[in-house]
Amino acid sequence: MAKPKKYPKSPKQSASLQTWENYKAKCAAVDKHNSQIVADKKKKEAVKKQVQQMKSKRK
Repeated sequence: MAKPKKYPKSPKQSASLQTWENYKAKCAAVDKHNSQIVADKKKKEAVKKQVQQMKSKRK
């Protein structure tokens, strides 16, 4: 399973507008990656739970 990514280092307060826009884009990419990992993990747990229920019905 993939590990969540860390956010990039924040630019200095005196950095240019372009730098801040690039930083915002990088943070958005990290958010997207991390939320995908969380969603996959929840989906996996749901499938595992369904399998357990199917097994318990057989007894």
